[in-house]
Amino acid sequence: MTCTCATGCPSSTIQRNYLWAPQAELRYRTGWYGPWGVHPAMSTFALDPTFASQLDNMISYLNNEFSVWNLAIDWIGSAGTYVDCDNYPYHSTARAFDLTAIALTGVSSFLIDSNQSWQDSIVHKRRYLSMICAARMFFGSGGVLGAGFPGHQNHIHIDNWHSLNTLNLGSISDRGILRQILNCYENPLVNIDGSAVWNYVDEYFLNSLLTKIKMNCTHPTSSIWNTLGFLHLIVKHGVANQSAGFYTGNC
Repeated sequence: MTCTCATGCPSSTIQRNYLWAPQAELRYRTGWYGPWGVHPAMSTFALDPTFASQLDNMISYLNNEFSVWNLAIDWIGSAGTYVDCDNYPYHSTARAFDLTAIALTGVSSFLIDSNQSWQDSIVHKRRYLSMICAARMFFGSGGVLGAGFPGHQNHIHIDNWHSLNTLNLGSISDRGILRQILNCYENPLVNIDGSAVWNYVDEYFLNSLLTKIKMNCTHPTSSIWNTLGFLHLIVKHGVANQSAGFYTGNC
């Protein structure tokens, strides 16, 4: 989004140049270096205060997971939050955030890019999934749109349209997230597009994955706790860059 606060930001918003903590600064994506987004400098964004607090919690959680592996979030890229026009629901109230990158620092440097990482090497795919699954742990169905949702191949759209709820196989966005997980951890031939209805092939690969991570006595769509437990394991696998089964549930 490029028309950020062109006519002045709403008085209800706050101005933020970081999420969670000042060291996790926000940067605006200004262009491209090949398929990689360019985020040259700290930027300030307008955010609804409640939504900003939810994003803070998400980034804090993700940073805690990376810290186990001596990594820390250095900066966070975005294509925009508030848009002073009415045709972008939730962007028009600063309750949406387009996540374009997370840069890591520590024992090594690593860039998770929302345009490139989901279609790059296995470590990039896994860490892209750590971003989108962390987002889905804090925001509801339909509020986290990634590469498996049409028109969102270069950013992850996050909004608080719905309260946190269970993964929903009737949701295009949730099917896209689940299929990206299956594409990465089960079979790279799985089509990540969430537009098609969930089918027996999807369920076969999901059951195979649940067996590997010892969650096969539950289903990630059956309760909010099973949703969170499943997504948490996928985040941990992605952060650690490990194959399915490195972390397990209790089945």
